[in-house]
Amino acid sequence: MLIDIAAHIIPTGYYERISRTSGSYMEKRVTRVSTLHDLDVRFRIMDRFAAFDYRQLLTLALPAIETVTIPETAPDVCRALNEELAELVRRHPDRFVAAFGCLPLNNPDACERAIDHLVQLGMPGFHFNTNVNGLPLDHPSVLPVLESAFSRGLASFLHPARGPQALDYPGEEKSRFEIWHVFGWPYDTTAAMARLAFSGLFDRQPGAVIVTHHAGGMVPFFADRIKNAYDQFGARTPDEDYGAMLRRMPQHPVEYFRRFHADRAAPSTSRSRSTRWSRRRSHPRRRAPSTRATRGAS
Repeated sequence: MLIDIAAHIIPTGYYERISRTSGSYMEKRVTRVSTLHDLDVRFRIMDRFAAFDYRQLLTLALPAIETVTIPETAPDVCRALNEELAELVRRHPDRFVAAFGCLPLNNPDACERAIDHLVQLGMPGFHFNTNVNGLPLDHPSVLPVLESAFSRGLASFLHPARGPQALDYPGEEKSRFEIWHVFGWPYDTTAAMARLAFSGLFDRQPGAVIVTHHAGGMVPFFADRIKNAYDQFGARTPDEDYGAMLRRMPQHPVEYFRRFHADRAAPSTSRSRSTRWSRRRSHPRRRAPSTRATRGAS
């Protein structure tokens, strides 16, 4: 069996619930990418790989759920979405091995109940994005939720969420030429990984599984730079004592970056030597993810 862990979807019921608040972006997404909502089109494409027993693990497509809900409505929207995803898996076991659910991260007080619900539904993990309405993943309102989910044995899928409002130059109004997407998404993923790497998450939750989208951002391709630069951690920041932080860390920073998994949903015509780093820790788009990343999926 070949499992695609980067199989995005916008379930029909969810689309109807949030399309009024997500505006033209959602309409454009659904119109231009029919496989996100049309199962017949999706299945015809999947049938091309029938000889490989190709299956999918579903994850929600952008926009991030916290950007199209308010804190008061997010728990109910997430609950309905997760039930709809679980139902798709139940109705099509020959197509979908599992689905990763979502948490109402813009309403932290509701997240523990949402985690309970994911476990009750038998979902193996959850999908989250590189920020929560601009808050970093190590923010005090976000990180404890992630740690709680990992403590319950849930795996996760991390997706970039940078948009055109993330400026390339301070004097401009927005990122131009879709730089925010083409080049910004790998950086966005890498920045989120760094914040988690330095948060102590992997020390407190050594079993945490985070599958990073698009081949792990920049990390596999900058592995040597990460090691060499963090050997000198603090040398370029005179107003903070990062050297003392480095001495307190149980492991070198690069070891925490190695804790992340990655899919290989990143079209490329070349094979960097750094792919040797990712081969042990990544989940190819057309190859089954490791059992650590798909607990409960089969």
